[in-house]
Amino acid sequence: MQDDWHELQEEVKALREEQERMNERLKVVYQWLAYIEKSLPLHEKTPPPAKAGAPAEEAAPPAAPPSADSPRPSKRTPQELEAKIGGIWLNRIGIIIFLLGAAFFLKLAYDWGWINETARLALGAVVAAILLWLGERNRRRGFTAYGQGLTGGGIALLYFTIFASFYYYNLVSSTAGMGLLILVTVGAVALALYQNARAVAVIGLLTAFLNPAFFVAGEPRFILLMVYLILLNLGLIAIVYFKRWHFVGIISFVLTSLFLAGVPLYRFGNPALGLPALPTQLFLSIFLLLFVVPLLLHVTVRQRSLGPPGLFLMAAGAVIYYSLSWFNLHADYFDSIGWFTLGLAGFYLLAGFVLLPASRRDPRAYFTAFTLASTFLLLFVPLQLKDSWVLVGWTLQAVLLCYLGLRLADRRIRGGFWIVLSLALARLLSAEWTRPLAPENYRFLVNRTALLTFGFIAVLLLLGWLYHRFQEPGKPSREVIILGGTAGLLLLIFGSLEIHRFGSALAWRTGAREYYYNMALMMVSLFWGVSAAALMAAGFIRKLPLLRYAAIGLLSLTVVKVLLFDLSFLEPAYRIISLVVSGLILLAVSYLYQRHRNRIDPAA
Repeated sequence: MQDDWHELQEEVKALREEQERMNERLKVVYQWLAYIEKSLPLHEKTPPPAKAGAPAEEAAPPAAPPSADSPRPSKRTPQELEAKIGGIWLNRIGIIIFLLGAAFFLKLAYDWGWINETARLALGAVVAAILLWLGERNRRRGFTAYGQGLTGGGIALLYFTIFASFYYYNLVSSTAGMGLLILVTVGAVALALYQNARAVAVIGLLTAFLNPAFFVAGEPRFILLMVYLILLNLGLIAIVYFKRWHFVGIISFVLTSLFLAGVPLYRFGNPALGLPALPTQLFLSIFLLLFVVPLLLHVTVRQRSLGPPGLFLMAAGAVIYYSLSWFNLHADYFDSIGWFTLGLAGFYLLAGFVLLPASRRDPRAYFTAFTLASTFLLLFVPLQLKDSWVLVGWTLQAVLLCYLGLRLADRRIRGGFWIVLSLALARLLSAEWTRPLAPENYRFLVNRTALLTFGFIAVLLLLGWLYHRFQEPGKPSREVIILGGTAGLLLLIFGSLEIHRFGSALAWRTGAREYYYNMALMMVSLFWGVSAAALMAAGFIRKLPLLRYAAIGLLSLTVVKVLLFDLSFLEPAYRIISLVVSGLILLAVSYLYQRHRNRIDPAA
């Protein structure tokens, strides 16, 4: 009877303290509302007229504006901070220190022969049961934070005891031990959900990561360790999925990654054990799915957006998984790492399409998946493909990104497209255009470099057409101008380079160096002039001033070359031909302007 009376007094006291804190908070809220009302314009704070016949309500006295020394609602008072430190943090730290002390005491008692293995584990189970009972009892008495700390400690001690019983002492079979761990995991998840207790998840399940650190010494039993970590993460992921305690998922991911990083390190540090790479990779892939699949379900099934923690898990999971996989596979399967990278790119591409229907609600989720897929595709190309296929692979990836970016109207994907296209262009210029020639086998415009260049130019024109198709009617977009201009510039430069190479090859074959040298220089000038005339004609036909401006610029460059270079270095016959043909081209262009001047200026 006295215990019940004492418990009732404690509860009444706690209710009075909570009421006083609520009164203080409400007072601050009223002060801020009065301050906001005073700062509003007069027409916004005028009360609406009362309805006819309705009783007038008694007006509340205006509250004074918050004074300078009034505490802001967002700041904690020293009393609240003290209560949190003393009531919560000391509890959490105390239970962890108690568990460490209990573990070392049990080990010392066993080493000194005070108790045997069975007694040691039985004592651990009894203490864990007592902690769980005390935790639930204190929670029901109103000491929620204190009770949750004890409950979490009991769960952690159960993990510790069961794991030691089958992994370290072999008192029970591995199957029975894993079955008990499954029961503990289910019970821990149920308690965390039932009590809405973050402390149970943090102290209980996350403290269970200490078990491998305590017991895995010498030669670890790889499969048991991986299954144990899988069970732990299943419990934590269930809590994150249902309660949205994202910090639990982040901590679980970091701790799991640390353990997984130790597995490949242990493999290469102990080659005599013969730990195979493929089973290791299988478990690494299982952990990737454990962290990615709940994110997909969160967006598609629960129809919620991924916050920064979810996006971090998706991106960091891919980076950690690929890094560990590279370290695990490179020694035995180096030639297959490229195909592995392609498979991972396909996985994230599929994830992006799964997230695509929810793009309006959460555009960051599918964009992150597509970004990861593009990154792995980018890595696949130089890893698995060789020589000119690197250029082909990056070019095809650029086309895919361009189409997706335009089809989904996502500027971020189109930004990735420009990066990949720039890499492909750099590869063309640095690896293909600088390839040494074999004059005896050289064929003008029918060689590997020419075919790759013309194919790349065709791709640029295709991409320009895609941008033109998806743009609004009107003037050409900036992207169309850039792509078309780059294609034309590449054609002009490569055509000039190819003419020069052809002349050099003929000079090597025949020995007539001066003849073919002059011929090549003259043909370059003619090629520039004909290209300018073609641009001018296209500009008039399509009514595009930009093409005409480009033609005028190229004609100006041709005139400068003819007057400053051809007159100085060409033989008289070639000099005459260059001057005459260039003059005829200029006259033809001028005739076009006179003939179609009304298309430029109707008043002319």
